[in-house]
Amino acid sequence: MHSHPPHSIAVGAAGQPLRPISHAGTLFVPPDVPRFTKTSELILTRDLGADVAGSLDGQDAVLLVNHGIVTVGKDVRDAVIRAVLLEKAAHQQMLTYAFGGPKYWSSDEEAMAKRKTVWGEHHLVMLWDYLGRSLDRA
Repeated sequence: MHSHPPHSIAVGAAGQPLRPISHAGTLFVPPDVPRFTKTSELILTRDLGADVAGSLDGQDAVLLVNHGIVTVGKDVRDAVIRAVLLEKAAHQQMLTYAFGGPKYWSSDEEAMAKRKTVWGEHHLVMLWDYLGRSLDRA
């Protein structure tokens, strides 16, 4: 999935690592979300598309620096949820800068554990359903 979420773009452009300061962040970190820096232009060729895919390096998201994000998953639902949560994590991290920047975040071990406890299938279904209800109301 590809989109242009403003907070994710800002975090990518800042060159700061995404920190697992919230449950949303723990879905992606560790390791840090990779950044694609070859170009911020539109990805219009098969070669550039392959380069973007390669920059994922086995992870579920990549920040296209000064452009947007790409997320992947086992299906469309999973990729969309990852895009929504990456933007939420970036937004939450940016909010910490109003207070001097993040000082605390989950350890690597805790972040990895949260991927199982917080982001199990049941919770992903609940989030997907919530997103659907939000669209219906809009």
